[in-house]
Amino acid sequence: MIGIDMAKIARFENKDNLAKKILSSEEYDEYLKSLNKTLYLATSFCVKEAFLKANQVGLFAIPMQKIILKRDENGCPHVYYLSKEDFIVSLSHEGEYVISIVMKKE
Repeated sequence: MIGIDMAKIARFENKDNLAKKILSSEEYDEYLKSLNKTLYLATSFCVKEAFLKANQVGLFAIPMQKIILKRDENGCPHVYYLSKEDFIVSLSHEGEYVISIVMKKE
């Protein structure tokens, strides 16, 4: 299955309360250190929404804090759920928008 999501980055400006709700503790620590918190949060939200769509579940079926976005040493994004990396992630941002595609590995 494939999930896709797109978000306007500005929607995530000054949303520390949202960050606490959707980010894992590790992600939240990275968010606090980020030079661009708005883009970090928009990207994380977008990936998590695409993940939920790829799994054909509703917004609250899986807590977003359990869907974890990590980057490898090359900066490539990976998404983990229940400690498994069973998904391929593609991210892009241009101007005011960020887009993410998540696909379950076969």
